Amino acid sequence: QSRYAHENIYWTISILQQVGNLFWAMLLFKLIVSSSKSSFYWAFVVGLVLTFTHGNGLFGLLIAATVLAIMRRWRQLVLWLIFVVLLFGIYFYQYKNGQNSNLSESLKHPDMLLRCVLTFWGSIAWQITNRYVITNIAAAFLGLIIVVSLAIILGKYLIKKVFRPLQADDSNLFLVACFGYLLITSLLVGLSRGWIGASAGLDNRYAHNSLWALCLLYITLLFFINRK
Repeated sequence: QSRYAHENIYWTISILQQVGNLFWAMLLFKLIVSSSKSSFYWAFVVGLVLTFTHGNGLFGLLIAATVLAIMRRWRQLVLWLIFVVLLFGIYFYQYKNGQNSNLSESLKHPDMLLRCVLTFWGSIAWQITNRYVITNIAAAFLGLIIVVSLAIILGKYLIKKVFRPLQADDSNLFLVACFGYLLITSLLVGLSRGWIGASAGLDNRYAHNSLWALCLLYITLLFFINRK
């Protein structure tokens, strides 16, 4: 291997983790939102794969449980929660903290934590400029726009879905689940690596999340604008 190889070529497992977990997460949410019983059963298989593909996969299981609760599918929710508890027990058996993870230090610097979360969302700005200071500012600003926009649009839909379920389409819960998954992922990165600084959110292995966030915002805007 070349010593100058890209980070994700150096550690091929990073590709399987960082990119693959998005695919499995989206597939899981698609299966959960579906009203088909076979889709629900397949969700157990996908949930298992997602869990052991990357650490944030566990939170994908919790988001799926939340979706089932919102859709008032109580029997399936009970089965799913039993499955989640079992997987949590297996996953955290003899668990050790990951490399460069320091929760206590990150919490001591909430400003750095917040900037790390925002640059995670807007790290695609790194493709525009390689100047450190400009990239940090641009990435944080872009991240703020993406998060706030999605939170407002999907938040309004979610409130309507919870309190007026018959007036809101179930299929849009897929978009809510994707946003929730990415939000939790960014918070995990911020909590574990925010102590390093805002640049921790700009790591190459996280850049695809920013692109996914932009695509999610684009699809969300198209869908809700067309429905008005």
